[in-house]
Amino acid sequence: MEQQLSDSNSLLIQCIEHLLAQQFKFVVFKYPLAPEIRILVETPASKSQVFSLQSFNGKQNEEIKGRLFEDKTWEGILNLRNGKPLALRKTSDESYMSQDSYETYVADIIQLTKTTSLIKSVAARKKKFALAASFNPAMAFFKMTYTYGPTFVYLANTSLGLWLGASPELLMFKKGERSFTVSLAGTKLVKDKSPWTEKDKVEQQIVTDYIIDTVRANGASFIHTSPTFDVHAGHIKHLKTDIEFSSIPNVQELLHPTPAVCGLPREAAKEIIAKYEKNNRSLYSGFLGLNGDNTSYYVNLRCMRIHDQHADVFVGAGITADSNPEQEWLETEAKADVMKKILEE
Repeated sequence: MEQQLSDSNSLLIQCIEHLLAQQFKFVVFKYPLAPEIRILVETPASKSQVFSLQSFNGKQNEEIKGRLFEDKTWEGILNLRNGKPLALRKTSDESYMSQDSYETYVADIIQLTKTTSLIKSVAARKKKFALAASFNPAMAFFKMTYTYGPTFVYLANTSLGLWLGASPELLMFKKGERSFTVSLAGTKLVKDKSPWTEKDKVEQQIVTDYIIDTVRANGASFIHTSPTFDVHAGHIKHLKTDIEFSSIPNVQELLHPTPAVCGLPREAAKEIIAKYEKNNRSLYSGFLGLNGDNTSYYVNLRCMRIHDQHADVFVGAGITADSNPEQEWLETEAKADVMKKILEE
């Protein structure tokens, strides 16, 4: 590791390694730019808290219910014992799209945008990376927290597998009578100083308009949007607009999946995704977060599922009539490289 481990971080890694060895369901997570790291362990507790992980298609959801440990109580984790193995559910097949297959997928979406009412669809795939024999998920989580500080970082051991992610995209944050979300779209390298293309601007505006229309139609009496600006996630950047609105019930269910991860019209895009991706996304492009009064849910982007000897990194690109199949392939390669850095020594 490039960074020396403090006593606190060493204890955190011990706790994660212990929970994995004991096969507990758990999630360790850190909010963007916040110093605190929390661990929710599925175990009987007098005051249980719930962390939700919702899949893209709503068919493979997960809840972790139990005790929430703050840094001052982490040591208690080392005394926990689990007498039952974690039962894994089948989540997807092991198919990986070749460049030709992915570009054909993209080309078919482009054709549909020209011949049907489809405006946009998101084409996703997963990429396989071998893991070094010395790979340690706990160390990878720690590395991710300081590499991608302005993101929601998590490591979750679930019946859907072991997932690690760093999401730059807030789905919804509720604080009393006000709720907040973001419109995030468009992708290019941070070192690329050229102006954003019209395709990128249109794609981002589609997401913004969808969010505004959805919350307004469901009773939001106040809506405010920020100017659009650049936001960095590793060595890539996106276009982002902050959106504030008066709170309405179940807004996360109303917004998900947004055009940023699905498309527009939503149902048409979902049909295309189901046809080409065979429901292979699992938790990728779903949303996750700790339930409560002041709830924050994040879209599950920049994520991977960790297996014994390899990791599946999930990536996607928004496809519109102005898309170029080869460029969209290269965009997903760039996004995969963001996560590959976490797997490297």
